[in-house]
Amino acid sequence: MKSLPIGFFQFMPVIRVLDLSGNKELVELPLEICRLESLEYLNLTWTSIKRMPIELKNLTKLRCLVLNYLERLEVIPSNVISCLPNLKMFSMHHDNNRDIVEYDEVGVLQELGVLAIHELDKYHLTYSPNCSKISHLLDAAEVHTTSKDEDMPRFEGGGAATFGHISNSNFHNLFEVFILGCRFLNLTWLIYAPSLELLSVGDSQEMEEIIGSDECGDSEIEQQNLSVFSRLVKLTLVAVPNLKSIYKWALPFPSLKEIGVIGCPNLRKLPLNSNSATNTLKKIEGHLTWWEELEWENDNLKRTFTPYFKIW
Repeated sequence: MKSLPIGFFQFMPVIRVLDLSGNKELVELPLEICRLESLEYLNLTWTSIKRMPIELKNLTKLRCLVLNYLERLEVIPSNVISCLPNLKMFSMHHDNNRDIVEYDEVGVLQELGVLAIHELDKYHLTYSPNCSKISHLLDAAEVHTTSKDEDMPRFEGGGAATFGHISNSNFHNLFEVFILGCRFLNLTWLIYAPSLELLSVGDSQEMEEIIGSDECGDSEIEQQNLSVFSRLVKLTLVAVPNLKSIYKWALPFPSLKEIGVIGCPNLRKLPLNSNSATNTLKKIEGHLTWWEELEWENDNLKRTFTPYFKIW
């Protein structure tokens, strides 16, 4: 199907779900679709659409936007994603690293619940001097986001991207983050995810810190009195060989139950003290040699956490 008949959606004003996936000959998104004010779910996977129309921003009730494997997609115009205030899931999965999306709007997607990024070959973080806000998500090839809502589908994604200017970003509903095979140096933007419950990082060869120790990250935490990882329940770190620090200071972790670390030989210290996870911690998993080589402030602190250690 190369195109839809003119007037096809004229008598469907309250349509909520539209799945056009698999129509490889569809090269243009009909503007009629952008007038479907009740539309909540739009799937354009495996179509041949080259450009998303700016009118897409009129779909203000859209909750799911799936753009996987759009091999001919060249660009998503600026000021489109930020005009979708109810978007809870945005998925893009491509097999290339072309510059597909350019926008200054990821940080305003307040309804996002889960962010999973898979195999981003060029994904890294950069900051401006004043750290004002997240400003770019570039070269995106795969991004997976969902929410806790039971009626929201879950999708997978990945790609290449660059974040910059992290302050004042609105990741307030983000509760799970999965990072796999990405070239991050750190994940400092997570200081703006106060609802985060699960963080899993794997096969990220270049990552050195979870929360960066540069002046930008520290100043933002101090100035805005941010509670880092206050709701985090589970932290998993697998095959992050250059990781040296989760955070340079000890954290209270009032909700933390599990820590799992494997394949992180340079992580020699955990951000724990006598006030960390005092009534919640269940276990710390890892290799015995890693545990024995961990550095602690004092022997009493090591004795406090040793009963929680279990061999992975």
